[in-house]
Amino acid sequence: MAISRLSANAKAGRGNLQNNGKNTKAGRGNLQNNGKNTKAGRGNLQNNGKNAKAGRGNLQNNGKNAKAGRGNLQNNGKNTKRRKGWSAT
Repeated sequence: MAISRLSANAKAGRGNLQNNGKNTKAGRGNLQNNGKNTKAGRGNLQNNGKNAKAGRGNLQNNGKNAKAGRGNLQNNGKNTKRRKGWSAT
């Protein structure tokens, strides 16, 4: 399993695990632990602070201002928006 620890402005194509500070983007990363302003193409799990956006992410644990395109599950604090998602709590 590839592990990449990046400080800022990091991009990963198919990295399995990313521990990033901010402004990170992942193509098909399985796990992302990001500070803020994160975007994931098809990431399976995201643990984000705020302003998180996921294209087809399956699970998002976000603080606030979360948006998911086709995400199946969202656990958000406030200001959540979902489209074609199965459940949002």
